[in-house]
Amino acid sequence: MEISFDFNLKLFQQIGYGAFSQVYLGEYDSKNVAIKVMDPCYIEQFKKEVEILESIHHQNFAQYYYSKETQNSLYIVQEFLDGKTLTQLIKTVEMEETHIKQIINELLNAVSYLHSQDIIHRDIKPDNIIITTEGQLKLIDFGLSSHSESKLSYDKCGTLLFMAPEMIFKQPYLKSVDIWSCGIIAYQLINKKHPFWDTSESISTFIQRVQQFNPDLSEMNDYQRSFFLKCAAYSPEARMNANQAIQHPWLSGEGELWQPITMADMKKLFDNKMKTIQTIKALMMIKYLVQKFGTIIPNEFSNCEFNDSTADTNINFKLKLVKSSSRNPIFIKQVRSTSTIFFESNNLPSPIRFTYNNKRVSISPNKTMLHSEITQFSQIAKRNTQVIKLPPLSNSPVMKKQRKSNLNFRLKQY
Repeated sequence: MEISFDFNLKLFQQIGYGAFSQVYLGEYDSKNVAIKVMDPCYIEQFKKEVEILESIHHQNFAQYYYSKETQNSLYIVQEFLDGKTLTQLIKTVEMEETHIKQIINELLNAVSYLHSQDIIHRDIKPDNIIITTEGQLKLIDFGLSSHSESKLSYDKCGTLLFMAPEMIFKQPYLKSVDIWSCGIIAYQLINKKHPFWDTSESISTFIQRVQQFNPDLSEMNDYQRSFFLKCAAYSPEARMNANQAIQHPWLSGEGELWQPITMADMKKLFDNKMKTIQTIKALMMIKYLVQKFGTIIPNEFSNCEFNDSTADTNINFKLKLVKSSSRNPIFIKQVRSTSTIFFESNNLPSPIRFTYNNKRVSISPNKTMLHSEITQFSQIAKRNTQVIKLPPLSNSPVMKKQRKSNLNFRLKQY
């Protein structure tokens, strides 16, 4: 069937369909073209799509030629792409990892360009990705796309199986919804299946699986697994952006998996380093108490283990209590208003020594006395005992004079 129009356009056979349209093979200015035909009731979607197509100039998108409004139909004329959809390739072609990485890299380049123009595609899926006969990736169908302008969006669009959780549950979302879709596609290419969907299961089961977020990663290597989890992270804040995804070690072949990529990675690394610093302070306080008063005895300082990677910091040490002195004890004075501990002595403890990354480390306090936060100190000092007890003070005149001069001497941070 051939239909001609008075504006130099011919329609041949139908070759596909979209969310609000049918797609035909046609001819425009003596060139083979793809013609999207829409019903006039979708005039708003038509105008949005044309606006976006007019602003896109990138190798990973079909070239836009022309649009036309008539009384009966709306027309969008684009470059005809001779090739296969990614859906067809997943079903029929056994891809090598190199080919998979090439596809994902080109897809992310396309997404990066869109996001740089403040455009969210919102319907990235294998059906909307064409690999041409020349091997080039083209991302098509902007019927559900929108300009984001860095603002939150609320519309529920896209195909459910590739829709980010925040879209499924009708929550506000940002550009990261496109990265989720890229992560799901990468998983499909590697494993030949969807991470959360089985054709024998219901949609409600699929949604539950997304909420539980427990995909089978057993067939993926460490680099593939890391890439997928940073693209399809359940929390949008934990996802990479398109440029970060392109630089991921799985695609770029550079860098290490433990190196932080996203803001969530950097925050986790910072938190772990702060935990390490606080723990070292606590160990120094324990060491001081051990050597000064002999109350808490560390059992294995040499077995302390520190891991400063993005993984959780592991610090292991054992404590045991000894019997307190039979003499009348006195107590450490805790001043909660200043989070400071006062001692009746300004003698310095000896250095703390422990093993770190198979190296012996020695930490020596300076001339000021050691400082520790009350909350941290209490958690350690009160374990299996009510309070740390000190031996009684001497009543000699010399010691009384020294105590008076040191009474208000506060511990400062070393």
